[in-house]
Amino acid sequence: MVEVSFEPGYISDISADASGWLNQQSAYHADGTYAHADLARSGSHSKTKFLHFTNFGCNIPTNATITGIEVHTLCHQSGTVQMVRFDSVQFACGSKFAELTSKTYITQNNSWYITVPHLADGLPSGLAGITPADLNNGLTIDILFVNANPRYTPTVYVDTCQLYVTYSLPGGTEPNPGDSDDSNTSDVEVLETSWYGRGLRKPFAGTAIDVYNDDLRCMLVTDTYKPAQDHLTLADITGEASGTGYTAGGVSLSGVSVSLDPTVPCLNFYADEISLSAVSTTFKHLVIYDKKDGTTANTILLLYVTFKNNVTVSNEPLSIKFNINGFGLITLNKTTQ
Repeated sequence: MVEVSFEPGYISDISADASGWLNQQSAYHADGTYAHADLARSGSHSKTKFLHFTNFGCNIPTNATITGIEVHTLCHQSGTVQMVRFDSVQFACGSKFAELTSKTYITQNNSWYITVPHLADGLPSGLAGITPADLNNGLTIDILFVNANPRYTPTVYVDTCQLYVTYSLPGGTEPNPGDSDDSNTSDVEVLETSWYGRGLRKPFAGTAIDVYNDDLRCMLVTDTYKPAQDHLTLADITGEASGTGYTAGGVSLSGVSVSLDPTVPCLNFYADEISLSAVSTTFKHLVIYDKKDGTTANTILLLYVTFKNNVTVSNEPLSIKFNINGFGLITLNKTTQ
C-alpha cells in the first residue's frame, strides 16, 4: 500500500453564509500564517462560509486502486472556552461526493483534525469506485465551521488543509515487483512516497534548483522523524541515521533527472543506484534534498520515501535503486556477506 499527500494550489470561499474568510491564500501550507473568519454571536449557530480548496495536483498512477481518502486540517480558535465546531468537510470529485467528518470542537491550540472514515477503514460510500483519473483530473474540498456557543464571537484560524490518499498497485505492494534482483531484495515495503510541497515551490519564489549540477543527496533517517509537507530545510529533519559505513549528511546522487509523465500526470525522480558496503545502521525514511552551499538554512528538501517497517543492516552491503519508470518505485537490496 502506498500513501501520498497533496496540498491545495488555489483557495477561495463560497456560499451565502454570513462570515467570509480573510487572507485565504495563507492556508496553502502549514507555516504559521492563517486564513481566518470571525463568527457572529448567534442563537441559531452562525456559520463561516465554506473555505474552498482546489488544484491539489494529484499524480496517482492510472493503474492504481484507490483504497482510502482522508482530509487533514490544521486549525484553531480564539479563546479558551469551547465555542467553534468543525462542522463539515465536503469532498467532491467528478460525480463523486462525500461528507467526510463528524462534528468536532476545535481548541485554542493549533492542531490537526482528521476526517472519518480513516484511511485504514476504506472509502465512504459516496466515493466507492473513485479512480486515479477522477483525482488527477481535479477535486474540491470545502470546510465549514459553526459557532456553537451564542455567548461569544470567536475567530477561527486555518493554517492548511491536506489530502491524504492510499492506493495499491497491481502485482502486490512490493516497491518494484518483477525486478531482476527480486531474489536478492529484502522484505521491504514502501508505505509512502511524496514530494515536499514547500521545496517544489522554491523555484517559483526565485530560488533555482538545478538537479543536474547541484549536490543532491540521499539521507537515511530514523523513525523519530515524522515527514510533513511544510518541512523545507534540514533544520526540519530529526533523527538522521548513524552507524558504520554511512556518512552523516547522506550520499551524493549522480545521474539525477526529473521528468513529467503526461499520462498520469506524475513528476518522476530518477538517480543512479546508490551502493554502500559494510553498512551497520537502522532507518525508516529516505530524504532527498539539495545541499546548496551546505548551510542548513539554505538546503531544500525535495522528496521522501517512508518504509512500512524499520530497515536494519548489520555489516551488509546496501543498494538503493530508483526505477526510471516511475516516482516512488524503489528497490532496496540487502546482501549478507
